[in-house]
Amino acid sequence: MKNSDTTIPTSEPELTDAALSEKPTVKGRRRRTHTRKMTISRDDIEECREKDEDDDDQFEKKIVALKKIVPGGETLAVENLFEETADYIASLQYKVEALRFLVTFVECSQNNKRKLGG
Repeated sequence: MKNSDTTIPTSEPELTDAALSEKPTVKGRRRRTHTRKMTISRDDIEECREKDEDDDDQFEKKIVALKKIVPGGETLAVENLFEETADYIASLQYKVEALRFLVTFVECSQNNKRKLGG
């Protein structure tokens, strides 16, 4: 028998780069999701209620403090208090800018007096 370079046909398909890059698919199987029942004790419920009450108390304290800070805040409802607070903060920012400008102006005038011997 002679060695020959001929190929013998097979029934298996040829593997190409495209075929190798495809992910195999699994048909007919679904992933089951298990749900766990949560058990909540009465103590847990009470603890949550107490925490909510503490949060409410802290919120009320902060509202009272804010009403004391904002001019005219004692007479405002909470919704209006927040709007007034925003306006008050903006006015304070403008005042800070004005004061910075005045400080710069005074410093410059004092430096000019020193330069002129005054």
